[in-house]
Amino acid sequence: MVLKNDRPVYLRLPIWEVCKASSSAPVYFPAHPLTLDGQTIPVIDGGVVANNPTACAIAEAVRINQARAIDSRAGIDQFLVASFGTGETVRPITAKQTQEWGALEWALPLIDVLFDGSADATDYIAQYLLAAGNYFRFQTPLDTAYDDLDNADATNLNALVGVAETYLRQTGEARLNDLAIRLKS
Repeated sequence: MVLKNDRPVYLRLPIWEVCKASSSAPVYFPAHPLTLDGQTIPVIDGGVVANNPTACAIAEAVRINQARAIDSRAGIDQFLVASFGTGETVRPITAKQTQEWGALEWALPLIDVLFDGSADATDYIAQYLLAAGNYFRFQTPLDTAYDDLDNADATNLNALVGVAETYLRQTGEARLNDLAIRLKS
């Protein structure tokens, strides 16, 4: 299910429910029971389908433009897209490590590969579809010491804040300034 705000039934959803549903990552959290029009359905993290939803956003913008019969000259080459990630796991896996792996050993690494691989593929597609300089992706690599999805202790959260601040100082701030300039023009 894709929650689009142009459907009246979704306008009645409290934001806390949407947030809880969108962060119900399987294995880590239970599915969130969401009731719509008297029917309760289990919903899970949208990252399972689109960990980087940039391509979905581009497709939706194209659909809306077509539905509104907006001037075709203002097509995809005119889109300016900013995509903000939550950090990318960087856990190298060697061929030697995997030689003896079975299903159990592959379970957690496979989740990382599926989520990050999907996000990387979307990043590649967005760079290809959009005009040069019209796509801004903000995504920092996460140190393996701090990348566990279910680690919400104060030490880990403070470390993640530090990672984000370092990213902004080293790379992100200049790119954010470039984005701000583009948005003003």
